[in-house]
Amino acid sequence: MTDILEWLGAPPDPDPAAEIAALGRNLDRLADAHPDSVRLDRILDLFAKRAQSAAAAVEQRAVAESAAEPDRRLLLELAESCGRIARSGARIAGGQGEREPSGVRPSPVLAAARALGCLSRQHRLGLLAGAPAAHGSWREAHRRVREARRELGPDAALLQPSLDVDRTYREMLAMAAAQPAGLSGREILAAADYVARFAATVEVMTSAPAETDRRLFWFDPNRDMAPTAVARRQPPAGREAVFVSCARLGLLAAEQVRELEAGTAAEHLHLPPEAGEAAYRGMLQRLHDAWVEPASRQLARRRHRHPVDVCAGFDAVRRLLALGETSGKDATSTWTMINESPTGFAIRREDGGSAGMLAGGVVALRAGADRAWDVCVVRWVRKDEAGGAEAGLQNLSSGGRPVRLAFRSARAAGSTVDGLLFPPAPAVRAHQAILVPAGSCASRRFLMVTEEEHTHVVQGRMVNLDLQTGLVEMFEFQPDPYPI
Repeated sequence: MTDILEWLGAPPDPDPAAEIAALGRNLDRLADAHPDSVRLDRILDLFAKRAQSAAAAVEQRAVAESAAEPDRRLLLELAESCGRIARSGARIAGGQGEREPSGVRPSPVLAAARALGCLSRQHRLGLLAGAPAAHGSWREAHRRVREARRELGPDAALLQPSLDVDRTYREMLAMAAAQPAGLSGREILAAADYVARFAATVEVMTSAPAETDRRLFWFDPNRDMAPTAVARRQPPAGREAVFVSCARLGLLAAEQVRELEAGTAAEHLHLPPEAGEAAYRGMLQRLHDAWVEPASRQLARRRHRHPVDVCAGFDAVRRLLALGETSGKDATSTWTMINESPTGFAIRREDGGSAGMLAGGVVALRAGADRAWDVCVVRWVRKDEAGGAEAGLQNLSSGGRPVRLAFRSARAAGSTVDGLLFPPAPAVRAHQAILVPAGSCASRRFLMVTEEEHTHVVQGRMVNLDLQTGLVEMFEFQPDPYPI
């Protein structure tokens, strides 16, 4: 205990790696010390604050512009420590804490609120590392909420500690329902901030509404289970289920997008300054889609087990399609196709990391040297402890042509944008489409230049925005006969 208290009393180490290692060592010491419940409660508060400070540092480092790929080991090490802090106060949250001679007893509800904060942080760090939720973390969260509500009884809604537990729980449920595996690291932090601002709009129900609402999510509170969409899988008959609705939150996000596009200042909508950027609006739109229109699996998947060549990154794919082959710095990597549907693929790489595979990014894929390159957007990326990675890809087009674009906009005057031109696709899109880096679409009207055997200049008007991620956006267009 002396070593633990000495470390807790010292300022945090400026090196996050050293601070996280020290956090783990002192949690080992705490496990051997067996302090009484009152002392344990106070110490865990200090541990939670140190973990929160370390998390802020590594999260910002993970999404920094200079970070090609986050330090996954560091993120997972800190995530594990957050989980240990949450579990360490189990006997306090369960109402089993001993009283001091003065009659003081640690608050089980405050202990539950602290544990949920740590579990929420553990989930967020895991998402940044591309890892699934830690085993047992959702079961622990459900259990802590039940214990806190049982402790408070019927007056729970009137007490601030209960509000803290409830708010954090709603935030965790909304983040899980947002399909966070499809968000970039920066978007994960922005989405977590967003749900923290508006989590009061999330509804949690112990019984399903009379009419089936396919916007609902459900989970079994007795299992280690995150919310899953009713549209994707119905709760089994006869099993206890809790239902979650993020529809109001999703509709709020869509309304805020409309207000932002109309020129309303971000602060008037209780949003951060970056909400004025196109990338943030695109994230809000995708959150709306996840919460209000949860995807259901409608198309059969065929299982495969064969190698495919993959080239990752917008610039690398554009050079590949322009040259017909990869340059040295854009070398392809070999993945294994594990399943295929009419709209996309799932691929896996057993070792060597994700090779630049980023959620929301662009890849080109082919099953053999005699096959055409399919251009895809990365829908999700998952990584495992052994260093392997899986990715879900949405097929955009078979092949594409590099083009240059100039949008009609005062802020874009004199500047051009690299793009990829795709042909119409029956049953998917009626018009030609163009893929460009996120934030490029400065207006609906543009000039497009294609350079092959002959240079062609085309004037176009955007018909609709088909796709928007944190890294790219794709729009359909028609020729525009009116001069710009």
